[in-house]
Amino acid sequence: MRKARFIEALIFMLLILAGAWGILQLEQGRITAKLDPVAMASTANPSPASPGYWTNVIYIPASFTTGTSYTNYIKFKAPWPATLIGFQAIARTSGAGALTANLKEGATTVLSTPVSMNTTTVTEATISDAAIADEATMTIDLAATGTGTWTNPTLQLIWKRK
Repeated sequence: MRKARFIEALIFMLLILAGAWGILQLEQGRITAKLDPVAMASTANPSPASPGYWTNVIYIPASFTTGTSYTNYIKFKAPWPATLIGFQAIARTSGAGALTANLKEGATTVLSTPVSMNTTTVTEATISDAAIADEATMTIDLAATGTGTWTNPTLQLIWKRK
């Protein structure tokens, strides 16, 4: 428990420093990275002859209560064409109900059903559309139902570069 609190405090301090240095900005209650578009445009895609695996872990330091719903809560671009291998989620829970996460490519969901989070286990989603296009806009919607509170959800995306 102390280790988790230490890590949360460390992440919080890094976010404060990043904001002070102008690397991150707060936009409508969400933290967004300020990236140099010239540097992003000059980054070449890796060769299709050398596919690899990578993982994105998305930690959301926030609480969600019953009845809250966020469309496009997280938004990013796929850096290259890929195959989605896995999508997992977990969150601290109190009460009953569900906090669900839905991963979308553009406006179309890539999951069979949104993944429901709880405290006891990491929940694995069933992927219905694993092919992700180069530079595809990816979004994650969150919705809380029931009579509970969910804090600090963590999402993990596992990819294989095409």
